[in-house]
Amino acid sequence: MTDKRYTLIDLNFFNITTGLPYGEVLDGSTSATFSYSREPVVSNGGVGAAPTCVAAGATTAELAVTFTDNPSFELMQAITGATSVTNSAEPSGATADFVNQLGATVFDATTGIASVAPTSGSEDDLKETTIIIEAASATTVDVIAYSPHDFNRGTDGVYIDADRRTIAEGLTITMGGTTDVPNFGITLTGGSGTIAMVTGNTARLESRPINLGSDTILIGGINDQPKIIGLQAKGFLCNQNNEEHIQTFEFFKIQGGGITGTMTVNEFTGNEWTFIPIVDTTKRAMFAIDGVRMSA
Repeated sequence: MTDKRYTLIDLNFFNITTGLPYGEVLDGSTSATFSYSREPVVSNGGVGAAPTCVAAGATTAELAVTFTDNPSFELMQAITGATSVTNSAEPSGATADFVNQLGATVFDATTGIASVAPTSGSEDDLKETTIIIEAASATTVDVIAYSPHDFNRGTDGVYIDADRRTIAEGLTITMGGTTDVPNFGITLTGGSGTIAMVTGNTARLESRPINLGSDTILIGGINDQPKIIGLQAKGFLCNQNNEEHIQTFEFFKIQGGGITGTMTVNEFTGNEWTFIPIVDTTKRAMFAIDGVRMSA
């Protein structure tokens, strides 16, 4: 028997309706594992314990793909059945999704903060982070930021407390007036009436710097339905005589079964996606293996 070695060289998920690929998923740690089995149906013919007949029973198949590459949002949406929101480029950045978190007095058009916006002329100071605004009194607020990873964008931002959460405190909100969050490119505009927030109430917003666009995927919805897609895995096969083959595994229809991700400091993320192969009723098969013997 000739010794052969196989290595994965290409992995593509594709849309089974258009045939278009979602984009290559391949890096130095990509691997794919496939299992296919049939549960035997055993009969002993009513005589003794030894089987006298074995027939092929139900088929079980599963596919798992492991990689560290970051897949496209379109592919993630197809695999999970999630809904997505795409924002166009924001040449001035954005202060988006301003909503009350606890209570209903911080974000209020009359007696609280009526709006938030990038500070005119200081848009370069916007950081990518989540902001919490907490009422410190009826007319003042403290501003808290989740992540400092982008604090050095534009004018440097810093935490001003030992707990590493507050970026500004005691900012006064006035009727119809504007108040800037120093070094963060955010302007708060007071409501049209007497300011009367309830101490401890909070509101939340997303701060985004100048960007070329952004995407959000909402995963785990009760009506999410993963799409049926296809997968082609291509490998290089070489034997001890240096005879070369290109071997292709094509799964005609697969549906996402689950996603496992790992996040570790100072390491690339890891992903493992599992799929259930489905029989293509037109081809009357789950998958095909194609081998091409290459000329010298």
